[in-house]
Order: sequence, then C-alpha cells, then structure tokens
Amino acid sequence: MSIPETDNRRALPTIVGVLAALLFATLTIVFPVPAHAAPSPSAETGQAKAIDDCLNANNVWVFVITDDQKVLSNQCVNSPSTGADALKKAGITVGKNKSSLICTMNNHPETCPKTFNGQYWAYYHASGAGAAWDYSEKGADQYKPAPGSIEGWCYNKPKTKSCTPPKLAAGSAGGASFQLTGDNTKKTQNADTSSDNGSKSGPVATIVVIAVVVIALIVALVVRRRRQS
Repeated sequence: MSIPETDNRRALPTIVGVLAALLFATLTIVFPVPAHAAPSPSAETGQAKAIDDCLNANNVWVFVITDDQKVLSNQCVNSPSTGADALKKAGITVGKNKSSLICTMNNHPETCPKTFNGQYWAYYHASGAGAAWDYSEKGADQYKPAPGSIEGWCYNKPKTKSCTPPKLAAGSAGGASFQLTGDNTKKTQNADTSSDNGSKSGPVATIVVIAVVVIALIVALVVRRRRQS
C-alpha cells in the first residue's frame, strides 16, 4: 500500500526542519559564538585616576620613555626640589657627560656616547594632564617643577632630530591615559583580524555548501523511497 501524495508533502517540511536543526547544531559546535566578557575597569582608567589624584594633591608626575617605547618611569613623586630630584625620587639613575648633561638613564644607553650621535634625552614640562609639552629651557638641576605639573623625558630614535613624549591625560572613571602604541598598532590589529576572518570564511562557506547539498540529497532520497513504498 503506497502513502498518499499529500502525506509525502506533509512529511517533507518535517524532514527538512529536522535536518536544518541538525545542521545548525553542528555549525554551532564547530564555530561557537564567542562569549563577550563583562566590561571591567581598564588599566588606562586606573592610570588616568592615578595621574589625576597626583596632580590634584599638588605633587609631580614623572614620565620617562626610551626610543624603543620602553617606559622607565611613570609615577607620582612628592614635592621634588628640582627636575633632577624628581628623577631620583622616581627611581631613575642618571649618567652625565663631560658637559654635565644627562646622557643615560637607567643604563639607556648603557654608557654615554663618546661623541654625539644625534640621540639625546629631551626634557619637557606640562602644566597639567592633557596639556601640551613645553621643551625645557633649563637643565634638570636648575629647573624647579611646579606643583601639579608633569615632568617628561624621551630619548629620540636614531636618525631623528628630536622626540616628544606621548600626551598624558587624566580624569574620572571615564578618563583615558596615554597610549604608547597609537593608531599604528590599532590598524595592525584590525588588519590581522580581517585577515583571520578571510581565512575562516573559505572553510565555512565550503562546509555550508556541502551541508546544503547533503540535505537536498537526503530529502530527495526520502521522498523517492516513500513514493516507491
């Protein structure tokens, strides 16, 4: 006894639905949806709060960065008498050349160059968080940092004439601090992400096409057998 044509038509949506559910479950297992972690306070927010508290207390913030973006100091110091005293309180050991100019900090470079090679420690001041850097007109031994200000030092890269420290910003919980990497790293990260997505899209599309073909074949086979029974 054969199954009526109407029964075949009613059975077809059920079969397709079951197979589609199985396909969805399989893809979910193979390619799980990434979980989004709950937002947490960032390091930058803590950094901004620390700078804000330091300057509001009329202390001085000291920031020292090398030519390869290594931060030697990034902290608050209490009432330094001079720029040199601020470095000392920030844990920076300096070396000077014959002209009494600072030429090395925390062994960067390891020794003072015998002859000037174009690289040097540049000295800056900022009146507050987010303010522009002003190149120091005095040496660290002569300059007296103003309460609530920022002391900045940077070592310029080879074959460059000068350097400027990254701007420091402070604020409330929504504030943001300095970003050493800047836009270049963000662009690189975005490029890496898009590259990964591109590499994954090929296998995903192939799997989906194969799954659709398999479903179509199974449906056709089931319908054919039901008609023949």
